[in-house]
Amino acid sequence: MFTKSINTNQINNGNGFVINGINKFDESGAAISSAGDLNGDGINDILIGAKRGDPNGNNSGQSYVIFGNKNLGDNDLLQLDNLDGTNGFVINGEGIGDQAGFGVSRAGDVNNDGYEDLIIGARDADSNGNIDAGAAYVVLGGATIGNNGSLELSQLNGNNGFVVQGKSIGDRLGISVSDAGDVNGDGIEDFVIGSQDIYGDNNGYLGEAYVIFGAENLGNNGNFELDNLDGNNGFVLKQANAPDSLSIFATNAGDVNGDGIDDLIVGTENSDPTVAGKSYVVFGSNNLGNTGVIDFADLDGNNGFEIRGTRKNDRAGSSVSQAGDINGDGIQDLLVGARYGRANGNNFAGQTYVIFGKSTLGNTGSLNLNQINGNNGFVINGIDSGDRSGASVSKAGDFNGDGFDDLMIGAPAADPDEQNDAGQSYIVYGGANVGSDGNLDLASLNRRSGLVVNAIAKGENLGLVVSDLGDINDDGVDDVIIGAPGGSANEQANSGNSYVLFGNNTEVIEGTDEDDSLEGSVKGEEINGLKGEDTIIGNGGNDLLDGGDNSDRLFGNNGSDTLLGGNGDDFLFGQLGNDSLQGSNGNDSLEGNSGNDTLVGGIGNDTLFGNMNDDSLEGGSGNDLLLGGEGQDSLLGLIGNDTLEGQADDDLVDGGLGNDRLVGNDGFDTILGGLGEDTLIGDAGDDLLEGGEDSDRLEGGAGFDTLFGGLGSDTLVGGAGLDLFQLRKSSSLNETVVEDYMDGADKFQLTGGLTFSKLLINQSGNNVEIRLRNDNQLIALVKNTSVEQLDHQDFYQTHDLIGTTRADVLVGNEKDNYIDGKLGNDSLAGEDGDDTLKGGNQNDTLFGNNGNDLLFGGNGADELEGNSGNDTLEAGANSDLVFGGAGNDLLFGGDGTDTLFGNAGRDRFELTRGNNVGSDLIKDYQDGVDKFLLSDRFSLGSLEFSDLALSQNGNSVEIAIAGDNQILAVVENANIADLEANDFLIA
Repeated sequence: MFTKSINTNQINNGNGFVINGINKFDESGAAISSAGDLNGDGINDILIGAKRGDPNGNNSGQSYVIFGNKNLGDNDLLQLDNLDGTNGFVINGEGIGDQAGFGVSRAGDVNNDGYEDLIIGARDADSNGNIDAGAAYVVLGGATIGNNGSLELSQLNGNNGFVVQGKSIGDRLGISVSDAGDVNGDGIEDFVIGSQDIYGDNNGYLGEAYVIFGAENLGNNGNFELDNLDGNNGFVLKQANAPDSLSIFATNAGDVNGDGIDDLIVGTENSDPTVAGKSYVVFGSNNLGNTGVIDFADLDGNNGFEIRGTRKNDRAGSSVSQAGDINGDGIQDLLVGARYGRANGNNFAGQTYVIFGKSTLGNTGSLNLNQINGNNGFVINGIDSGDRSGASVSKAGDFNGDGFDDLMIGAPAADPDEQNDAGQSYIVYGGANVGSDGNLDLASLNRRSGLVVNAIAKGENLGLVVSDLGDINDDGVDDVIIGAPGGSANEQANSGNSYVLFGNNTEVIEGTDEDDSLEGSVKGEEINGLKGEDTIIGNGGNDLLDGGDNSDRLFGNNGSDTLLGGNGDDFLFGQLGNDSLQGSNGNDSLEGNSGNDTLVGGIGNDTLFGNMNDDSLEGGSGNDLLLGGEGQDSLLGLIGNDTLEGQADDDLVDGGLGNDRLVGNDGFDTILGGLGEDTLIGDAGDDLLEGGEDSDRLEGGAGFDTLFGGLGSDTLVGGAGLDLFQLRKSSSLNETVVEDYMDGADKFQLTGGLTFSKLLINQSGNNVEIRLRNDNQLIALVKNTSVEQLDHQDFYQTHDLIGTTRADVLVGNEKDNYIDGKLGNDSLAGEDGDDTLKGGNQNDTLFGNNGNDLLFGGNGADELEGNSGNDTLEAGANSDLVFGGAGNDLLFGGDGTDTLFGNAGRDRFELTRGNNVGSDLIKDYQDGVDKFLLSDRFSLGSLEFSDLALSQNGNSVEIAIAGDNQILAVVENANIADLEANDFLIA
């Protein structure tokens, strides 16, 4: 990685991939782990738990194994329901409520057959009839494992795996599962299982952890009985008569004292009475646990030690892990998370403690975390209050390929970009001097010291679990995974996401103070131009190109690249891939080209061109020119007198500060003026224009546009098509001038508590004044209009319902509702009143119901039903299904091949010229009742009956434009002799 931060929507086949959960509420990604090399192909595999999956009853639980390979993640996205035995397989829990997959982990090769094994915890399984006793399942690896695409935990038989069952009601065995390394030094790996609710002598919830030694015949009868642990086959970790909730997490610590044998660490965050938290390190040895029991109270510095939290309610030990050797001293280190730690005065920001391994570690029997000082470790501080960093911690392997191990931290309650509980995760790079001053603030991470990963959607809880994976794509660099169980993949709420990031071994190429010409290779490099007027070409891989001082030319070429112009008038060209371009100081020219690119101009008069795909453009300060190009782009001028053009597709165009010129061009655009005297032009498509502060000019152009001037004395020009002029009641609003109101077509939308009864409408020369009745405030001047053209039917009061990016169900009331689905496959219903429904993007269903409604499908394959009332239905892009219902309706198919039913009443079917207007199928035209309306909706030339060519084709009549063979409509069950000039009206 060459950047300080990355958003989850920027993860692609160049830097990783996304794993989507399947069903609503599965919470896949709540448990994640490396599976080791389960199938023996030489490449590590991935293990994901979905504790609330329903394969064998509600919440029976599922887990998924994804086989590593050289081409893993080539398509950016991996769907778990596509696992078929060749790329991985699904593991199904046994029974209702088991929550198999609550914990998942690599187990190591516990039966010494040369294949690594895995372990799955089912915390709420009713083992041996004991409610919530819990269970853990060990699945044995092999060359043909999962080759039919699925494995039932109920079918483990000793050859393919075995089950470890909880002993008593409420034990919740399997709340944590992990490999233990080889803690007894016999050459075979061991594993550890945690339980939670076992009662001690004082009736406090104690919990126990069970260490089971690997052996060649382990579990060969299909079961392993915990009552048989005797010191030879494993032992119990416990603490008598102490109200600690143990085994929230028990895991392999690595060899932290350098004696050649792996050690264990157990986190217990709920230590009473202060809930400061404790963790326990148990040193591995050849005779470890030979009595069958190890009591934490007996740890004395020779066999292990206690780690004590520092402050009340910190919950140190909420997550624990080995860290690898992050300082390169040859001994492995430890991580202890304190998710409620008070970092830099911020409550619950969270803290993580790194404890350096050494031969004398813990030799006094205890270590207080407030003694961490830079020599024996360091503290990693969370950023904002409530982030809960340290809720999960893990080693990250050598993620950046520099020879030092790295570490990971999750902050699932962080709010990046003000998205509540979206979550963040952090990779902190190791080094010889890492943490030498005793503290490291996550806010200080830069591209050389670490990486920040940001979720983009509320409630994803990214970082609830983090894990290393080893090398899953066989490129020689370690990879990582981050769980986001609150993610809503495929619009399934809480189905869960997991994000895989590929490690990157970066070569650094340094220029000189002269004018350099530097070129990368097929792999990713960091290339620094330093001083001079440099030309830098990235070529293949994900590159970081830094021009440095003076005027430079940077070309990313293949891969998802980061281009930094630095000082000077720079030219940055991203080319292929999802690139990040930052101009910095100077008058810069930035072009993203293909891919979903991010362009930031910085200081100076910059030119930004997104070109293809969905891009984000920010001008910065200065008078900038921003051009979106193709795709759904986001343009922000920020500071200065800027010119922004969204160009093709549906764009967000925001001027920010300054006197800006903002143009949407094609598509359904949202155009915001912000501060300054702005000119807003919607152009083609159904656009939303809002002037903001100061005096603005708004021109809707063709299409169904909504125009609101905002503060200041604004001028509104609707242009062609049906337009809405929005009026609001506010003492801070000046009058709005409407220049081209079209009677019978345009409407006034009353919001903010404004109603028609509160208005005074008076003639003033050739114009009409609209004033507030109570104080005579002038709120609108409608030019070249008479009072007779304005009555209550031209005004409607809205009660707004606005959708989200997900699949929304929005239902109005008896009022005049404005309902906008935005993104997602939405269902909108107006109920009573004269409603306006806009589907937005994706496949929507719109029901006008009672009243005279306006329905606009937008993008996607939509279904529109007007039902009763005289409705206007406009399908929009793609192939849609439109029903007028009862009443005299106006139906327009728009782009795509649409199917139209007028139903009862005297309906009009609109026909117009257009480059993308499809051939609509009219199913129920009634001769002598319905009419065709010929319009110039897109300002491409008016239509008259003489411009049409009608032809009979079987039982249907085709209506085309004479001379160019463009078929506008096919009228089913019609006779050409019945279609005459008086059946066609001119708009």
